[in-house]
Amino acid sequence: MSPIYVISDDEKIDGQFVHPEKALNHTLFGGGTYILLFNHAIFIKEEIGYGSPKYIIFVDK
Repeated sequence: MSPIYVISDDEKIDGQFVHPEKALNHTLFGGGTYILLFNHAIFIKEEIGYGSPKYIIFVDK
């Protein structure tokens, strides 16, 4: 699978093209906000302060 672009408040991965597995590991197991830009989908995770993280997935067919 092609590398995907990441926007995040995590400086280790923000603004980089990375392998999807690496990006998803950071997103699912790290705190903070992540936007993963795939070819035909966008995955957004928002986790600010306390409470459950919120996930949004947009898919363009």
